[in-house]
Amino acid sequence: MKRALTALTLAVCLLVCSMALASEAEVEIAYLPEGGFRFCYPAALAPQNTQDEADVLLYAADAAGNVLCVLRYAAGSGMALESLEASLRADEACTDVQLVDARSVAYLTYAADGNVNTVIAGDDGNLYEIMLSGEETFTETAAELVRSSLTPG
Repeated sequence: MKRALTALTLAVCLLVCSMALASEAEVEIAYLPEGGFRFCYPAALAPQNTQDEADVLLYAADAAGNVLCVLRYAAGSGMALESLEASLRADEACTDVQLVDARSVAYLTYAADGNVNTVIAGDDGNLYEIMLSGEETFTETAAELVRSSLTPG
């Protein structure tokens, strides 16, 4: 069963990446083993050094100022996706708040201050936030790529 799920996950990832490549968009695959998930993001974003900040797992940017940042919020804060959703809905600065369950991955999406964010509850109990900022076209297309490619690790 686990092998079949792994094969299915790889097939979905390859399909998503091949669709992106077919549309002339190059992609990178990020795998967060501690969180138990992977996703694709635009290859034009070059990863930067994040060794100094323990909670920043990935920081990638391009020359146009477009940025992808993946943050980890430690388990134990008592924050679940459902309670975070309620909190964000009450925040006037946040828009388009949605709780989604797709491809065996539950995640929360919202927009705030020009950023497009996706929050995932990892297998390890931590929350992971994928933050996209920059040009509106970039944030919208990169967010769609991230969300459409989210799969269990």
